[in-house]
Amino acid sequence: MRYLLIIVSSVSLIMLVGCGGKGVGPPMGTVELKVSFPSSLGKAKARPISEVKKIRVTVSAPDINPIVRYLNLDPKTHTASDRFLVPAGNNRQFLAEALDASNTVIYSGKSDEPIAIPADKVTFVEIILYPTPGSVEVIVIIHEGPPGIEFTYVPPIGSFEDLRGRITGGYNPENLAVAVYIKVGEGWWTKPYWDSPLTYPNRDGTWVCDITTGGIDETATEILAFLVWRTTTVPLAAGSSRPEIPDALAWVSQVRE
Repeated sequence: MRYLLIIVSSVSLIMLVGCGGKGVGPPMGTVELKVSFPSSLGKAKARPISEVKKIRVTVSAPDINPIVRYLNLDPKTHTASDRFLVPAGNNRQFLAEALDASNTVIYSGKSDEPIAIPADKVTFVEIILYPTPGSVEVIVIIHEGPPGIEFTYVPPIGSFEDLRGRITGGYNPENLAVAVYIKVGEGWWTKPYWDSPLTYPNRDGTWVCDITTGGIDETATEILAFLVWRTTTVPLAAGSSRPEIPDALAWVSQVRE
């Protein structure tokens, strides 16, 4: 009988140890984060966004240890996104900082007010980054007025040279893109490629597009270009009718003879 009691006691002890070996963590909520830049910086010209190497995001609150995440910036859309867990609770502060190659903060932004993160739910947070003091230089505005687009060189029929153009107006070229199409025969085609339908301008607003990337592109009889926001999804043309982009900021076309 004593032997049986010892066995039962040992089993009970093992069960207690096994049950008590795992702790229960705090309730967590999911954060869907997006970091972006403003469409215009006004007259203050900041360091080029192309100098941003990574985005550092810090989540803090009095009752949690700071959470630090590093995000990669999409060079085409100039945005960064992440999805991660944060301890549920109130007063969560979000700070985003854009770092250059030397880890200097050149853009920053934070949540306007503390954010409540509910448990077992998704909370969407968006932060817009602005130039930090000391990273801004005031320059002369080269272009003013409404947005516009023009061709500066249209190669003649039969040529394999690139199409060249320029963006005009007071918008920041780093937030814009150009959608180019050519007409070959009776159909229109996206240029330069279907998987790269946008051409991105230089800081001074100039841009270059390769319009002879296949087939008999050099025989194109008309060139069409739309000025759009960098984040715009443009229609793809593959021998179809003349493309239209209702939300385009401006457009230009030229017939080649």
